[in-house]
Amino acid sequence: AYEILLLGEALGISIIRMSVIITTIEVLVEFMASSLTTRAYAIAEQTEVLTTRKLATFALGTYLASNAIGLLVYPILGAVIHIAGYTSYATLITLTLVWIFQYPSVNQMGDQAVEMALPHWMPTFK
Repeated sequence: AYEILLLGEALGISIIRMSVIITTIEVLVEFMASSLTTRAYAIAEQTEVLTTRKLATFALGTYLASNAIGLLVYPILGAVIHIAGYTSYATLITLTLVWIFQYPSVNQMGDQAVEMALPHWMPTFK
């Protein structure tokens, strides 16, 4: 998110405005990702039965996906922005969309699955 703030500032958008926009997007997307975790779990695990083991496995898969996206896409975008010097609204929007998918959505599903797998939550799913 910090890189998004810097790119927005380079394009003439104030840090405060960008912070409010990014924070609002993050909260809304994390809420939606948390709400969709059980559906994504059911699709990925091909079952609707929640178990601690399968939730932990699902969380590891989402963390793997989130990290893979970050390791593959961010260096390319960094090269486009810093080496090629291509700073535009298209770059800002692309970076923001990748960040939205990678962090507050995919990573949040992993966080939610870990939370759901804790022993004190499991009885509520029966």
